[in-house]
Amino acid sequence: MARLENLTDRGLETQQVFRDSFLALVVEKGYDAVTVKDITDRAGLERTTFYLHFKGKEDLLVRAQTELEQGLVDPSQNNDGQTIRRLFQMVAAKSLAFRALLRLDTMGHVGKRMFERSVRAVLASGAVERLVPGGLVNRELAAIFITSTLRSVVLWWVDQDQPPTPDEAADTALLLITQGVRSLGKAE
Repeated sequence: MARLENLTDRGLETQQVFRDSFLALVVEKGYDAVTVKDITDRAGLERTTFYLHFKGKEDLLVRAQTELEQGLVDPSQNNDGQTIRRLFQMVAAKSLAFRALLRLDTMGHVGKRMFERSVRAVLASGAVERLVPGGLVNRELAAIFITSTLRSVVLWWVDQDQPPTPDEAADTALLLITQGVRSLGKAE
């Protein structure tokens, strides 16, 4: 079925209900166990309505990730400390979405594609050049390290009963990244 274009406010709200239902189910059951029927039942909406908005659950997943990524990207921002702080503030505000999306690495090709997109975004942002002194390590390896470290710290953070503040978590992540990337350069 075709997806709707030029959505009204109601259509946008409907998509948000599906997205929230989907993400909650992924956290509860895992991606593979979630069906479109589960999503529509949780949302209290019809299956046909779901397919008017999404091609399937993978489409919903990709769009949920894209929405979160767009909230993180600020082309005018070239201060990695502030960028990482913004990441942790956004995670605090949307912890369910991040908890669901960050745990998807166990689901094969979709998780792999999501991780590769994140690495490309890190490379495109110029963060490697700002964080790694003059060619200490391969750019792609540094991007993989930065992405993996951020993912790990965010996952640890959202699972804490009494987590540090977003700024404290961001400072920890930045310290781990800068120290880790520099140690990679010394190992070569």
